[in-house]
Amino acid sequence: MGAAPMANALAALAADNMQNPFPHPLYETFHHDHPPIPERIRYVQEMSEETAESAEETPGDGTPSA
Repeated sequence: MGAAPMANALAALAADNMQNPFPHPLYETFHHDHPPIPERIRYVQEMSEETAESAEETPGDGTPSA
């Protein structure tokens, strides 16, 4: 499935809430308790790539290869 649905959902939520996707770092430090949307999307995409890579390393039955 990949990271696209989650990335699209995060982008849509940010747009619906009129959230600034790139807040000033100082403002972010004091007012945000979560990373900004672009950082979250980047993380989701990286995790999806790592999951895909690890899936390629395991055999078809789901057990890790030796």
